[in-house]
Amino acid sequence: MPPNELGQTDIVEVPTVVPTFSRGLSHVHLTPELAEIIDAWPSLPSVAKAGVLAMIEAAKGAQMDEVEYR
Repeated sequence: MPPNELGQTDIVEVPTVVPTFSRGLSHVHLTPELAEIIDAWPSLPSVAKAGVLAMIEAAKGAQMDEVEYR
């Protein structure tokens, strides 16, 4: 594969490893509830992950509705 304008070859593969949160970051504060979610996330079934993400999106929408009504 020829190099791109930066002199690098383009990546054609999808990464198989996703970066994860490192507990070694001392400047990040997690509530116990958020830490529990992060710890459990890898072992949750996909339907549970989808449910959590749907609740987050719904909460974002609810927050926007509150701002619009003020």
